[in-house]
Amino acid sequence: MSAPPPAEAAPTKGLERTVYFGVCGMGLGHAARMVPVAKALQRHGYRSVFSTYNSACQFVRRSGFAVHEGTPLMWAEHPDGSVDVEGTLRTGPKLLRSIRDQVRQERAWVQQELPDAIVSDSRYTTWMAMFGQPMPDFFVTNQVQFLMPQMGNDRLQAAFERAINRANRLVLRRVRAVVVPDLPLPLAISRDNMPSNESARLLRFVGPICPVRPSEVPPPAQVRAQLGIDGPMVFCALSGPGASRGAIAERLGSALRDAPFDVRMTTGSPMSDPEVRSGAVAASGWSDQRYHLLTAADVVISRPGLTTISEVLRYGKPAVLIPTPNQTEQEHNAATMEALGLGLCVPQEEVEERTIVRAVERLLDDKEVHRTVAAFAALAQRYDGAEGLCELIRGYVEGRAPVLPAPPTAELEKLGMERLLSQRLSPAVAQGSGG
Repeated sequence: MSAPPPAEAAPTKGLERTVYFGVCGMGLGHAARMVPVAKALQRHGYRSVFSTYNSACQFVRRSGFAVHEGTPLMWAEHPDGSVDVEGTLRTGPKLLRSIRDQVRQERAWVQQELPDAIVSDSRYTTWMAMFGQPMPDFFVTNQVQFLMPQMGNDRLQAAFERAINRANRLVLRRVRAVVVPDLPLPLAISRDNMPSNESARLLRFVGPICPVRPSEVPPPAQVRAQLGIDGPMVFCALSGPGASRGAIAERLGSALRDAPFDVRMTTGSPMSDPEVRSGAVAASGWSDQRYHLLTAADVVISRPGLTTISEVLRYGKPAVLIPTPNQTEQEHNAATMEALGLGLCVPQEEVEERTIVRAVERLLDDKEVHRTVAAFAALAQRYDGAEGLCELIRGYVEGRAPVLPAPPTAELEKLGMERLLSQRLSPAVAQGSGG
């Protein structure tokens, strides 16, 4: 299959350096966290070009960057949005053809762009395309260690998990730097997907990546007045690939219809669907006021993907987190958030009016949660992941040592979080073992 050209006009000429972003297109989270990095590079005179697939292409275009659109690739899903492992394995030949096409496309596009640096965000076909050639310079991931979903056979699951992680280690050893867009250990939300302490020292934790900083949005009181909000407001910021968005949007819409607070919901579709109100819930597919809604919210309800969690942390909002069934990364992220006192985890099968309204009201009233959330927001402000990765890339391209924030030891003491960690987490985790 020949590689199609990018859909956009030729990028602006005269920018000296080019960075190529190969981005996983399963959902919008990976694209959403690489666009702010590209914008940070742009401020320093760099040109960025993307390669991705599925609905992430439209998201990147809306953000103003050139994008090469690759062959669609996606795992199989059950109607509730959970990963269908057996269904995915049954599509083996089709899946392999899609991977083969993406590898060919990536190789052609990299040769066309001749970038100064290559960044892969969880995009293994970018790595495969460069095999035998200079490797991608930076591999961005919050899953260094994969935890496989339930397969119905414990021995098969364990064997599959060992094989996947062994292959992943081989990949990560061949890149210049493995970058984790999360707080440093022991505070990393994705700590359960990190390796042992010895291996974790080789990772570069740059901090949460948030597309729009709170300082770039008007103050909460002003935003609430603009949006006509005069009481408690809950923002349902839904995201994820395929069926997972529709499954949770329908359940939450029903559960919150008679809620005693205002509910604003976006369902994560790149299309700008008109807002529809049903009882307390005003829902739309997409909103250009996403960060105004996040600023104005008292509580956020979302999937616990790391990109959305990064936004929740940066804006200092307690969260009700609903993992996609059988998606282990989200399940562990949600469990860590709850253990740290930053929110509550509600399984999707338990989403109903009584449980969701009770969870929201508990977070609205819990002063200890508010204090913890504020402390993490202050720490997340120090570790700006977009600027951190931008600095790593510039340091490499410009042949100098990058300047990054120091480890968070002093900050933890300043914010009074050492006591919190010792109370909330096990001793091993509080010491930074990485889970």
